[in-house]
Amino acid sequence: MTKLATAARALVALPWYALGAIGAAFGLVAIACVRGADPDASGAGGAGSDGNAPTAPEDVRDLAMNLLTAYLPCKTGSAKFSEIAQDYGGIGTTCGYLTGWLLWRLGCVDPQIVNREEPADGLHYAVGMNIARLVSGGKALGAWRTLAKDGRPKPGDLCYYAMDPPAKNPDGSNNWHEHVNVAVDCTGDDWKSADAGRTDPTSGKQMAEFVTRKRFADGRIDYYGGPRKLIGWVDLTAVPFTRAPIEGVA
Repeated sequence: MTKLATAARALVALPWYALGAIGAAFGLVAIACVRGADPDASGAGGAGSDGNAPTAPEDVRDLAMNLLTAYLPCKTGSAKFSEIAQDYGGIGTTCGYLTGWLLWRLGCVDPQIVNREEPADGLHYAVGMNIARLVSGGKALGAWRTLAKDGRPKPGDLCYYAMDPPAKNPDGSNNWHEHVNVAVDCTGDDWKSADAGRTDPTSGKQMAEFVTRKRFADGRIDYYGGPRKLIGWVDLTAVPFTRAPIEGVA
């Protein structure tokens, strides 16, 4: 990266009031926080512009953690939560919107794995398909991993859990209580993740937050509602990123 590009990235990361002060002092042109703008790119392209550099695999985990730290915690009614769960219509919970949002913000616009309404990126949302697309898409793209073969999830990996054994619905059918989240730290016995979908007991609103849970000796995780098994996860570094990431708070 050139020195000019490095300086430009540093300026983009500054708060708006700092940019204003710099502009007034030195006569700089105001730098707009354009979606996905890349200082290395020629032209003024935004998200999806050909001149923008897609996320490199070696950078994607750090970018994912930066985005999650900037947005979480948040809950229904806030601008941050509204962006994450923009397609939520009140059916089910919001866990799958967090993973789809993160992939999209990082620059993955593959409809096999991203369930989100972003027409400019060729993405369209389908009700009830958040988890299905994440799992099936991860497998189709060769990014699916399991504990038996691949160790533990790394920061930014997109994890899929299900209750084991399943709970029973009133009609006797199985309820697997599926859940997806983003791994943050799975190195010890207490696993930290970024999750959406829990209802705040005080306000009754859906939340997105960082959570730490106990991992049992049999490999299951202590979730609200009962232990859940990690079925597998999507390796974030194996996902195709074909446009520049949208960094920072939009």
